[in-house]
Amino acid sequence: MVDVGKEIIEQIEDPKKRNKWIIFLVSIGFIVIILLIILGIKIDFIINDELNIKLSPLDRNIITTYDKQNNITFEFINDNSFLCKSSCTYSFTDLSNNKIIEEGDLVLSSKSKVIKSYNLTPSNYGAGQEIFLFQVTCSNIKSVICGTDGQERYKSSFVTLSYDLSEEERARVLKINKDLNNFLEILKIVDIKRQEISYLFEKSYFILKDTLFFNDLDLFKSDILKSDNDFENLYNKSKFMINLWDDNNYIHLSNILNQSNNNLSLVYDKINYSKIKLYGLIDDYNSLAYDLNSLSDGFLVIDSLIDYYNLSNNTVALQEVINFKTEFVKLDYGFNNKNSDFTSFKKEIRKLSIGVLEFTNISNINLLSSNYSYKLNYSYINTNLSKGFISSVPINIKIKEPICCVFGSCKVCCTINTCKNDPSLYPILFVHGHAFNKKTSPEVSLNSFTKMQNRLQEEGIINAGQIDLQNLEEITPGEYGKSGNPISVRGSYYYLHYYDLGKYAISTQKSERIENYALRLSEIINILKERTGSDKVNIIAHSMGGLVAREYIRIFGDNSVSKVILIATPNNGISGRTNDLCDFLGSKKECEDMTEGSVFLKRLNNSKIQNAKVYTIAASGCLINKEDGDGVVKLRNVPLPYATNFVINGTCTDFFKVNLHDTILDPDKIPEVYDILKEVLKD
Repeated sequence: MVDVGKEIIEQIEDPKKRNKWIIFLVSIGFIVIILLIILGIKIDFIINDELNIKLSPLDRNIITTYDKQNNITFEFINDNSFLCKSSCTYSFTDLSNNKIIEEGDLVLSSKSKVIKSYNLTPSNYGAGQEIFLFQVTCSNIKSVICGTDGQERYKSSFVTLSYDLSEEERARVLKINKDLNNFLEILKIVDIKRQEISYLFEKSYFILKDTLFFNDLDLFKSDILKSDNDFENLYNKSKFMINLWDDNNYIHLSNILNQSNNNLSLVYDKINYSKIKLYGLIDDYNSLAYDLNSLSDGFLVIDSLIDYYNLSNNTVALQEVINFKTEFVKLDYGFNNKNSDFTSFKKEIRKLSIGVLEFTNISNINLLSSNYSYKLNYSYINTNLSKGFISSVPINIKIKEPICCVFGSCKVCCTINTCKNDPSLYPILFVHGHAFNKKTSPEVSLNSFTKMQNRLQEEGIINAGQIDLQNLEEITPGEYGKSGNPISVRGSYYYLHYYDLGKYAISTQKSERIENYALRLSEIINILKERTGSDKVNIIAHSMGGLVAREYIRIFGDNSVSKVILIATPNNGISGRTNDLCDFLGSKKECEDMTEGSVFLKRLNNSKIQNAKVYTIAASGCLINKEDGDGVVKLRNVPLPYATNFVINGTCTDFFKVNLHDTILDPDKIPEVYDILKEVLKD
């Protein structure tokens, strides 16, 4: 050893060899420093958020007219380490028509800004709503200096385009609607009068057909057929005009309506004339029938006179009476003769009536006959209608309701009054869990639900991204509920919004008690209820987010909540390794509240959710201090005695054996959780 030491000293004293030693030691030191830097970077990537997408706006409600072009511009930045590049995809989708407007792939240097601008014009005429979604997905590209795990980050912007007619156009449409309904009302009157005339005609025909009214009746039959034909033409036009109304073809409709109104006026006058004519014909018949029946009543006198004159052998008087009776028989025959003239017939009746009156006034005649020899009993036609008539002409064509389209299907838009109590339309609020590192952005926690939101959209639940607390005044109440489909949104209780210098601003506060987070959750729920017009929301909460949701219900009650689904929530607290790591990296106050046996948990578990349905989902497969759980929360600490409790099986695949707690939210890796959510939401 002494000889080796001397040799090294000799080499150091030798200038050439000394330089080699210096270079060697410096190189070793440099390599160590590089390794320490790389190790530090890797640790930093593990602990801290490595990538955040900043997207603006997060939501936008555009209010416009149906014919106006509207511009919307999106700006996003990949906020990541300067050591990394990002691979990003973006897409702008028309959810109303199920059509991708644009999509693309980008490789971006750190903190690159991308601006995308689009012009939107409503697809339909009138009033309604269309929905668009701008999505950005980015992941860091792994390299020697970028020690990323390549996890995807997701951000989206929810855009509603609500449109209506201009004031001038609305006034024009209202006038056309009024004119169309007036036309239909008159056409309905024509139809009912036409049916009345036809009914009376059929009722009268078998009585009048063998009388002197036959020729008039035959002519009237032709008038009825022509009126029916005229009505049928107008009725077909009315159906065509209604189709034009439904197709929003108001110019063509207006032209046809003007022409048809003239024709309708003529047909209306003809129908009225026909009705008057038919009633006059019936009145004439009833009048003659009455006169003939009354005249035949006087033949008791005529028959008595014939008997009297026979007995008295007064042949001259007898012949006069017999001639009179013969005239009456001819009159009866003439009434049933199609070629008789009404005016002449009426005169004959008047003449015979005077004759009967004269014979009746013979004072020295005692009535000998007790039977009529020629009694007439013509029936009368009753013009009182014994039945009601229903027209097939539609009336009260209403101004078209706003039409909302989503996923290629269109229907009348929901309003706050019509849809607010429909449980199938209650919005879904995703509430994230405890931030592993109090220094990271809340966006990391919010990102955990993005895959679930996208998957739920396949079930018809619109992915509305996350609530933008800086855009509170620009969203009209009820706007997000118009489509008639439920929406899902993410919200963070770490954000505190406040009004500053004429606009809303937000700050991040992640070191408070769960009770304070519950107060912020209340604000988010109120905003979501207002934007959708719903009375209640469904909450899906992960980890500590479930405690925040339960605390909200403890403070404010569950009148605003329909269902609460708690995923991997430590309802009975955390302990052991989880508690130690929580105190080390997370917020101290949050961790104190979540600790097993804490005052917060004792108070929370002494209260019970009364009306809302509660579900818990726990994971089994990873040990925590020798107890089964998801690597972070023990299995026994998730279920609640008043809830429907589910347990799924999984494994922890990371070095620390804790990642099942987070992968439980990934429908690709743990599909059982998504399946449970889907069924619970449908229930």
